[in-house]
Amino acid sequence: MRECGVVLLCVIAAARSDPWSPGFIGVGDSKRMQEYEEDVASADVEVVVKADDRVDIGVMGKAFTLDELKRYFKFQKHKAFIVVTFEANAPSGDLKSAIQQLKAYFREAGYRRILFAHSHSMGVIIREDYRPVQVPKGP
Repeated sequence: MRECGVVLLCVIAAARSDPWSPGFIGVGDSKRMQEYEEDVASADVEVVVKADDRVDIGVMGKAFTLDELKRYFKFQKHKAFIVVTFEANAPSGDLKSAIQQLKAYFREAGYRRILFAHSHSMGVIIREDYRPVQVPKGP
């Protein structure tokens, strides 16, 4: 039982405390790339947006529409952090609109932190690290 607590502590410690700034992380920047990969590994779930705007959740290489996944995300137990990675040629339309739509979708599903990234042949492009502002409760 003690080992379980140690593993949990390591996963919590791996989560990045400060938000990523938008920008490119190249494969040559090994320190930042390692930080990014550790942050992604600490996510509750990672999804990939395909060129046809379908979402791959890692099930047998099949991608689904957001409507098809509504029930799947509704019943997920852990919703602290999701990573949304766009393939190099995704989305099919405007990137800003796609991010806004996905942000609303995953917020409604209950996710508290949403990291948007874009695959690139030489690294990854951070688009947005959404974390809602915590409003302190009054006296």
